[in-house]
Amino acid sequence: MRYFPIFLDIQGRHCMVIGQGRIADEKEAILRRAGATVSRFSTFRADEAREAYLIVAISDSLEEGGTIRRFAEQHRILVNVVDQTANCNFIAPAIVERGDLTIAVSTSGKCPALARRLRQQLELEIGPEYAPYLELLGETRTIVKKQLTEFNQRRAFYQRLLDGDLLAIFRNEGYQSTQARILEELQRFLREAA
Repeated sequence: MRYFPIFLDIQGRHCMVIGQGRIADEKEAILRRAGATVSRFSTFRADEAREAYLIVAISDSLEEGGTIRRFAEQHRILVNVVDQTANCNFIAPAIVERGDLTIAVSTSGKCPALARRLRQQLELEIGPEYAPYLELLGETRTIVKKQLTEFNQRRAFYQRLLDGDLLAIFRNEGYQSTQARILEELQRFLREAA
């Protein structure tokens, strides 16, 4: 594995986008959605970049990309120069978002077009219902943690729960019916474990 997959908390962190056009706009938007404060410049400005936690640069110049990478590494800043894998210390995946569910697809920089294609396939397969479905699972998790205090118990419960037809129930019957089913399954699991 060439890259370590990670989801980075950049809430309130200062990030910088260097470049113009649609891709720069998209990068700025996604950083803002993740809660970062974002500065945007058309060209690299070292005096402004020193305070950045993360830099995303869009440049056709390998020389400029190298300058940005060297600066970022010298100052321990995360850097991604779009479409210049050699000038990155992280790469950005193709992303599918469904509320708090985030699925990232990476080809380790070898073929971003394939990552985009896979993202499109996942967007068709994993519909918008996953956002409220995850909200429901998150809400009931607190109850489950109180009832099942051991990690292995919770893991076994969720495995059984998700192996069943819970998503189909959610799609067909809605939030409250599914919530009731989760709580019924929890009581059944507790009785069996006793």
